[in-house]
Amino acid sequence: MIICFLGKLYRSAHRTVIGWSRAINNHGNPRHLHLALSLAAGKDIKDQENDETIPKTNTLSYYKYPLDPDISHPNYEKYLPDIRYLYNLYRNELLEIISLYRFQDEIDLFCRCESMDASAGGSKKGSLEDSAAMEVKNLISRIIQDFYHEFEQRGKTRRCCKRVKTSDSNRTRFKRIDCEVCYEDKSAKAACAYIYSYNVCNHLPLKSNRRILSFPWLFSGYLLKLRKRNQQGKTIVDQRNSIVGRACWSYLDGFTPKFKALILENSIDVQMVEFCYKKFEEKRTSLFPINKNADEKIFVPLLRACFVEILNDWLTKQGIFGNTCIETDAKPLIPESIWHELLINFLSYEYQTNVRLIFISKDQSYITEQYRKTIEEYRLKWTNTEYEELQKMFDEIHSIAVRNAKNTNLTIWTYLDEYIILALQCIGIEKRLVDQWICPPSSI
Repeated sequence: MIICFLGKLYRSAHRTVIGWSRAINNHGNPRHLHLALSLAAGKDIKDQENDETIPKTNTLSYYKYPLDPDISHPNYEKYLPDIRYLYNLYRNELLEIISLYRFQDEIDLFCRCESMDASAGGSKKGSLEDSAAMEVKNLISRIIQDFYHEFEQRGKTRRCCKRVKTSDSNRTRFKRIDCEVCYEDKSAKAACAYIYSYNVCNHLPLKSNRRILSFPWLFSGYLLKLRKRNQQGKTIVDQRNSIVGRACWSYLDGFTPKFKALILENSIDVQMVEFCYKKFEEKRTSLFPINKNADEKIFVPLLRACFVEILNDWLTKQGIFGNTCIETDAKPLIPESIWHELLINFLSYEYQTNVRLIFISKDQSYITEQYRKTIEEYRLKWTNTEYEELQKMFDEIHSIAVRNAKNTNLTIWTYLDEYIILALQCIGIEKRLVDQWICPPSSI
């Protein structure tokens, strides 16, 4: 059972490799790109360190981390000498740990230290990994202490910051509350740490393990509060909604809808669409469903119809639909009947079995053209409101698929949900929905 589960998990992770390799190719560490390419090619990762066939990508030599303009302070330059000293001290000691314990880089070190908590079933106490985690913890503690040392001395001399007594587990503690001057100075020093660290790393090649970016985030509390304060009065756009919305908007450019839908002209506030679908009754003696009733109808907002058309068209182009789901395949196929059950559940807010949306036939071109024109005119009027709704629809259809998987105990729903998530992965990485994103249906 465990081996079977691990196999499914491996194949599921393998299906994400194409997307993540593209993301790493644009923004990531070249070693991680090599690992992704090896996985995509089905090669043994153990042998890839000395593999002469791994492509050497000169395009990955440099990548600049854009600085957040809202993490800044007018007095940050005042602390440049102190921050330069602290950063070099932190970087040198962290690189010694990375070298001594044979980690690849800063990311490798922190990711593995996070999973080394012995109390959570991680590495054994006293192991080399545990020692590395302890050294990192001690280093961070010393750097934080050095960062705040001047403010501690100032507080004792001027008594400008309040000390509040707190009790915790029968122990008396004192918490220092910053005065206005100290708070501003600490914020300026934290901003300086952020700006200096990222500027240093932007002048180093990607292959350099001296790109240390964790330093400023030891003081993340001040950075986040500073960012929030600098954003006050600004119109902040939810980039997640904007990215999803714009990807859907561009997908509809020149798009031809596939489902039979009638435009309701008498809609008052929201443009409505009448979707048509059929219910079927399956006979146990037959492999083919038999039509039981006439067309059923669902009345839905046009935006919801656009979402269904986009997702259906993209998944169809990925080649995920087929009659038989073989779980050992690299890409298990999904019967269209399952997909249509999910769509009708999404459109009608009711779970129904043996149902199917109706496609527009070739002799109904007048319906297609009216529907297509309405969609094209409608998308030109989209605002952030529509973008936000489209993002919510992805969350909604994902939740329905998860619920159906739990209720039916059928793995096929989890595969379908995975493919929907891969659509979001595609949008997040490429900022649009592209073809050939999900791996081909060859066996692993």
